[in-house]
Amino acid sequence: MNSINKPKSKLLKTLVGFLILVVILLIFLGNIQSVFGFLFIATVCTVGIGGVVIIFISYAIGSIFFSIIDKFKDDNQSGSTFLNREENISSALQDYVSKAQASGMKRKEIKENLVNAGWSDEDIKKSL
Repeated sequence: MNSINKPKSKLLKTLVGFLILVVILLIFLGNIQSVFGFLFIATVCTVGIGGVVIIFISYAIGSIFFSIIDKFKDDNQSGSTFLNREENISSALQDYVSKAQASGMKRKEIKENLVNAGWSDEDIKKSL
């Protein structure tokens, strides 16, 4: 399994989610003392139920965060796959030209075959 899709631990997701939650609360409440005061009161006044909810919300936020990060990494990987595909196409074109020349086919005939097959003029020029 590659590092992109490597599963993240629940603890890591929860910790990252908690940090994101703190930042969001910081934006709304204005200072860090208010944030931790809010989290403390939410936990104590509900006899621990608020703490469980905070942990669940933190885990959910962390899971969403890592899903988004993995999606961006997958998109970047697919871009490099496209480049590898381009290299493979170029390699296939070079192979065809080499075999055609080895069999005695004239340059003009090879070019006509490639044009008829839909190859671009730029690719044909590079391969010939």
